[in-house]
Amino acid sequence: PSYWMAGASSHINLWNSVTTISNSALNYVVRKTIYDPCPPGFSVMQKNTLSIASKTGTNTYDSAEFNTVGEFNYGMEIFTDKTRSNTLFLPFSFARIPSTRGALSYFAMHVWSAAPTKLSTGVWAASNFGANSSMILPQQTMTLAHGMPVLPQVN
Repeated sequence: PSYWMAGASSHINLWNSVTTISNSALNYVVRKTIYDPCPPGFSVMQKNTLSIASKTGTNTYDSAEFNTVGEFNYGMEIFTDKTRSNTLFLPFSFARIPSTRGALSYFAMHVWSAAPTKLSTGVWAASNFGANSSMILPQQTMTLAHGMPVLPQVN
C-alpha cells in the first residue's frame, strides 16, 4: 500500500502489528503483517538489526568506530559478532530522495526498518539504516517521502 505507515489508524506501522513503539526502544519483536513486502518466513528488519555496523551501536562519522572490513567497494562488509570472526556483505543501493525529484545513485546504502518514529514536528517518519564511506547511521530517521529498499531478515 502507498501508506505503509498510518499514524491515525489502529496500526502505527502496517509492516509490523506492534501498535506502540517508543522512540527510544531499540529492541522489540517485529510481528509481520500481510502488508510486509518480504517473502514468507522473512520480515522487514528490526530497528537495531544493523547497529552492529558501528562499534558504539549509534550514528557515527568517525571511521575508527566503523565495525567494517576493508574499503567500501559497491557495498560494505560488516562484522556480525563481537569476536569479529563473521562478516556480512551489504551492497549499496539506490534511494529516491524527494529533494532531487528522482532516484539518486551514489555509493551509499539506505534500507527501511520496521520502526515508525514521530518527529518533534509531529510528522511521522521511519527509522532506517544509512551508510557510506564517511558515515554509518544505524539510527537514522527519514520522512516517508523517501524511497528505499527493505532488507528482509529471517523471522
